[in-house]
Amino acid sequence: MPTTILITGGNRGLGKGLVATYLSTPNTTVIATVRDPSKSESLSTLPKASGSSLFSHNLGALDIVIASAGISGPTHSLAEAPVSELQKYIDVNAYGPFELFKAVHPLLPSSSAEKKAKFVYISSAGGSLSAMYNFMPIPAYGASKALANFLFKWLALDNKDMIIWAQNPGNVDTDMARDGLDLAKSLGFDLSSLSFTSPEETARAIKKVVCVLEFRRRCECDRSD
Repeated sequence: MPTTILITGGNRGLGKGLVATYLSTPNTTVIATVRDPSKSESLSTLPKASGSSLFSHNLGALDIVIASAGISGPTHSLAEAPVSELQKYIDVNAYGPFELFKAVHPLLPSSSAEKKAKFVYISSAGGSLSAMYNFMPIPAYGASKALANFLFKWLALDNKDMIIWAQNPGNVDTDMARDGLDLAKSLGFDLSSLSFTSPEETARAIKKVVCVLEFRRRCECDRSD
C-alpha cells in the first residue's frame, strides 16, 4: 500500500538516514524539510525503490510524520543562564515539533482507514528526568527535550485516532553527537568507549518500531472484532 511520510531535518544526520530508508521502501512518497535548501542537493541522488519518490504536491493525507530536526549545545551554568538561552532550545526542540503537529494534524486523521497515522518525535536521553545526568553542560537542551516529551505524551492521550510517541534513537553517529564528544573531551571526560550506530542503521530500527506498532494495532483490532 502506498505510504506518504514527512521528515523534518532531512538533509543531515538521522533525518537524512530516515529519508534514505523510506525512499528505499517501494511505493513511498517522502517529503523532506530542511532549514537551508542550498544544502539539500544530496537528497536528489539517494536511491529510490520502485514507485517511491522525493517531495510531492497537493497532498490529501499523511501516513507518517517524523520530527527529527533539532539543535544541541552547551549551557555552562543553568543558575546563571538567561531565559533567552533556554528559550532558543525550547523554540526549536519543543515548540517547533509542537507547531508542526498542529500544522499537519488535519492531514493525519485522513490517512487510510486500514492503518492509523503516526507522529514520531525524535527525543533524547538528555530529556530524561529519571536518568538525568549533569556532567555534560546541556541543561537548556535537556529541558527542551523534557518539555517536548511531555507535550507529545499529552497529545498521544488526547488523540486516540492516531499513534503518537517520543522516540529515543540512542547514540547515533551524527555531527551533533560528535560535537557532544568534543565538548566532553574539552571538559576532561573520555567517552571514547561509547558505541554509536550509523544514521542509516538507526533509521532502519525506527522504521521497524513504526511497523511493529502498526502490527500490534491490527492484532488488537482483530481481537476486538
